[in-house]
Amino acid sequence: MVAQSRLFFFFPLVLIIPVLLYWEGGRIWRRTPEDFLDIPPLRKEPQGDLPLKADEHPTHLPLPSNPSVPEAPPASSSNRVLVIATLRDLDTSWIQDLPSSLLTEIYTVDDPSSANQVPKNKGGESMAYLTYIIEHYEYLPASAIFVHQEQRNTSTPPSFLDFELGNLITRLNDERVQREGYVNLRCQLQPGCGKDALNLRKGREGLDDTLEEKAIKKSWTELFHSNLLPKTLSSPCCAQFAVTKEKLRSISLEQYKNWRTWLLNTELGDEALSRVWEHLWHYVFTNRPDLCPDPHTCYCDGYGMCFASSTDLQDWALKEKELGIVQAEYDEWKKGRRVLADVEKTVEFKSKIRNLQVNVETRLEEAWERGRNPDSRKAALARRPS
Repeated sequence: MVAQSRLFFFFPLVLIIPVLLYWEGGRIWRRTPEDFLDIPPLRKEPQGDLPLKADEHPTHLPLPSNPSVPEAPPASSSNRVLVIATLRDLDTSWIQDLPSSLLTEIYTVDDPSSANQVPKNKGGESMAYLTYIIEHYEYLPASAIFVHQEQRNTSTPPSFLDFELGNLITRLNDERVQREGYVNLRCQLQPGCGKDALNLRKGREGLDDTLEEKAIKKSWTELFHSNLLPKTLSSPCCAQFAVTKEKLRSISLEQYKNWRTWLLNTELGDEALSRVWEHLWHYVFTNRPDLCPDPHTCYCDGYGMCFASSTDLQDWALKEKELGIVQAEYDEWKKGRRVLADVEKTVEFKSKIRNLQVNVETRLEEAWERGRNPDSRKAALARRPS
């Protein structure tokens, strides 16, 4: 009886022990190599500029799959990214009207809660631009468009694009970007070209160096490791451009990091830093100190606004400027409340404004219509100055 009770007591253990052994063995079997080597698991979140590759890990162990860390999107021949440097007080809601195929990265440089962070709010948009390039260097898009400020600002071309950055970006011809490698979004030559070119070799007669000239002369060797400055630097303002992956990758990641470190450590103030880089981006990506495009070709090939010729564009721009002047004169004249007292003058103003409006709007519509014809764009390219 005692023997039977002992068998009854041990019988459940006979069933349980194999289960426990199997379960523990499964746990051991499922343990990672790090468990056996008594080393901490590989980090779950990427740190630094780039994730480690498998052969760079000190233990030379294969990286485990980690679904919590998204893989970098592969570069595509069709993808574009818009990089915006902005401030908390500026309105960027206009990006909602952009094509859904255009990816957007916003750097609100003075907002600690911004999804995209910069090391320091210094150097204006240049800090955001360099940070984007550094963080995305290994998986850059086919082309990137770098802009700053709000939807309406004087950094964009004149009123035939309505001063709207969204309109400018939407109309930008990516074929031109891919062909040229680097494209300034601005087609107007002033400010930045001609009489506005920076003189870096010697001071201009009777004039002191500008803030930009002084800062670039002081910083050139640190930035480009050369004592030989170009005679001049010229390109349309204002640090808003499109550039291809190939151009971006033609410069090493280390160089971009060095430039950002220089930004962080230089004693130059924000205003000087922003102006320095505004005059350097075209040189950085093209190695050409002077890059002032033919406006007619730029508007036609770049945005599909093709006037009959460069002369036609210049004449139209003068008419458009005249319209603005006459409209301003009329608005100032109305403040004296002489509209009813001097009907003849009122009619004269309105007639002149109307005639100019018809001239400007009709020729502008013809330019847009001409731009829809691929042959017109090719002709503009063929006629552009060498």
